[in-house]
Amino acid sequence: LATRKLLVAAERSGDLESLHSFVSGLSWSFDGKFIAFAAKSSGKDALMIYNVEKRKIVDRIKPGFGSIMGPCWTPEGQLIFTGVTVGKSDLYIVDLKDKRPRKLIDDMYDDKDAAITADGKRLAFASDRPLQPINTKHYMYGNYNIFIMDLATGVITDTVTTESGICRYPTWSPDGKKICYVSNLNGIDNLYIKDFGNGNNVFPITNVLTGIS
Repeated sequence: LATRKLLVAAERSGDLESLHSFVSGLSWSFDGKFIAFAAKSSGKDALMIYNVEKRKIVDRIKPGFGSIMGPCWTPEGQLIFTGVTVGKSDLYIVDLKDKRPRKLIDDMYDDKDAAITADGKRLAFASDRPLQPINTKHYMYGNYNIFIMDLATGVITDTVTTESGICRYPTWSPDGKKICYVSNLNGIDNLYIKDFGNGNNVFPITNVLTGIS
């Protein structure tokens, strides 16, 4: 049987006050040596970098945002995450050396749940942005779909889902030809896969009555 080990414990000091219980999110680096997660540190959200071999936090990134969620490692060792400031939720990328976050998206929509392909070229994320250009004055926010961005250009190149509900938490297959995500298409959160190599076919892989989270 697999054994469980405690990695970190919150509420031991001001430097690690608490973990995010409901929107925790953690990400393994591509080389498997580090784990990134968001936590409260000295009253502000921070990205914690945990060294798996040394079994301790070895670095912290404190950009001063009101909230940080969903860190995602890139193959080059950078981190993409959702930062909330002045009521706006946008995607940022940060290099661990200079620790200066740069916006990937800067608009009025809610962007989160970043997931990058193994080659580091495409970024999938969830957003409540409209599927087509519309009058934003009357737009009803809160319906999330999955979008794809070309990381080099910052251009959104594809829309993975076109639902009227909520689609979130995309995950790429290793070859970048499929995306698995959570959708409440049938009224309950379940896992779906979109296969880009098979006519953009979409099919469910779970049917759990209590929902997937």
